[in-house]
Amino acid sequence: MKSCKKSIFVVQRIHMELPELLQLFSQCREESISGRYISPDFITDFVSQLSLDFTIDTLGHSVENRPIHSVVFGTGKVKIFMLSLIHI
Repeated sequence: MKSCKKSIFVVQRIHMELPELLQLFSQCREESISGRYISPDFITDFVSQLSLDFTIDTLGHSVENRPIHSVVFGTGKVKIFMLSLIHI
């Protein structure tokens, strides 16, 4: 898993041109994530390997007793909420 400090730059700049954003994405893309489907086990392993720049919490568990993760990074004034509803 690679670390890309430049990804925090996206949060700091609200207006970014598409070519610049695509270039940043290509530099910072996590290559271990690919394909259309990502398993719950992959997500759990991936989250557990994140660097200390991230705060990871388990908010609860699904009806199938799978962990529901919260991943937080950054401390700026701008707050961005991302939600992923993955069904398998």
